[in-house]
Amino acid sequence: MNLRPLIFYFTPLFCIVLINCKSTSLEQPATDFANHQSTLTTPSFTKLCIDSVFRSEAVVSADINQDGLQDIVVGDVWYAAPQWQMHEIRTPGIYYNKIYSDDSPSTLPYYSNSFGVYTVDVNQDGWPDVLTFPTMGQPIYWYENPKHKSGHWKEDIVVDDYHGESPLLVDLFGTGQYGVLCGVNDVDSLYQLAYSTVAAAGTWETLIVGSTSTYAFKGPFWGKRIKQAAAGAFAHGLGTGDLNGDGFQDIITRNGWYEGASSSSLPLKFNAVPFDTMASAPSPNLQFAQMIVYDVDQDGDNDIIGSSAHQYGIWWFEQIIKSGEIEFIKHVILDDVSQAHAIALGDMNNNGIPDFVTGKRYLAHNGRDPGWDDAVDLVWMEAYQKGGETHFHQHKFDQAVGVGTQIHIKDINNDGWDDLLISNKKGTFLFKNGDKKIGSW
Repeated sequence: MNLRPLIFYFTPLFCIVLINCKSTSLEQPATDFANHQSTLTTPSFTKLCIDSVFRSEAVVSADINQDGLQDIVVGDVWYAAPQWQMHEIRTPGIYYNKIYSDDSPSTLPYYSNSFGVYTVDVNQDGWPDVLTFPTMGQPIYWYENPKHKSGHWKEDIVVDDYHGESPLLVDLFGTGQYGVLCGVNDVDSLYQLAYSTVAAAGTWETLIVGSTSTYAFKGPFWGKRIKQAAAGAFAHGLGTGDLNGDGFQDIITRNGWYEGASSSSLPLKFNAVPFDTMASAPSPNLQFAQMIVYDVDQDGDNDIIGSSAHQYGIWWFEQIIKSGEIEFIKHVILDDVSQAHAIALGDMNNNGIPDFVTGKRYLAHNGRDPGWDDAVDLVWMEAYQKGGETHFHQHKFDQAVGVGTQIHIKDINNDGWDDLLISNKKGTFLFKNGDKKIGSW
């Protein structure tokens, strides 16, 4: 490990932009939504460019230096609030953020070493440590918070070979302890869905929650090897939430859902539902990122929201009971947003009803996806009920940034409004919601 002295960077504030959230109606006349909107407070966003360099496609916040303020973490580096000075966690990589060319392919990596990033106190010393997920097939790393000491952070490994493009940090068993949910390469070409938690200070325990003996599918095929994977253990689509109302966290994948249970009842029972083919029969393997679970239609049971990672489309899947069994009906939310490779739940207008944020991932496959040259929209979607039906209203609040592979929603400045963090090939951005300042801005 390189222990050269830590270098401090004072990152210039490249852009501070006030954004009044403009709304465009999708499924209903403007007068319908105007009546609904009259009782609501419309959010106003301030956009701050934390760093214009491509460092990560994932981002999270935590009080890294324990000064009471939320800092920003993107894997290689972290930015200290409120002035957002950059500090290295490990040696920063140099990544390519342009369109792919067959004639002159880049010698730089097209993807960063931070496809996902979270914080958790691994060694139980009261300081947040950092988890980073490079591209699939590599280890998940955790970095020990040095508590103001100079030098790069000590590096260790959670699992040796992870898979899945939307790894999650969740409390799967309701114990108050958060763990990593993703695929792992158990043996050559065999991928299991696993849940890894801190067993003791600095050590990890991995449980197989979804096994290929429960459900297996072949594909998508990368190279010449045939990969056999449990649902949710490979490629796109992963979420958690209580679908059947039994109090346990179920696991949602693009191929169906696992019924949540205690950690003594593993692997979990799997219920096959072809959400991916329901979304897009011609190319099911390109669908979904994070899969969001909440009661969209407010009928007392949870539904599912999903997006297309590499094509067009955002959908919600309405839960119904038919002959005593859970089934789902697909509804289209948007069909003109491409590469929505990240989606997150929040309450953007502070009305107590969940909204979700998504947008186009900028150059997801470096210009090789449908709609790659469309505007890089960033939107928050508001669900409401009218005439016994569920409608969504699109609030398009930025067309210059888009999303990466992970959106972080949190009240960064503790003013009661959900703020938004994005990191992608355009850089790292904070969208502050509301009027309260963070530091000098």
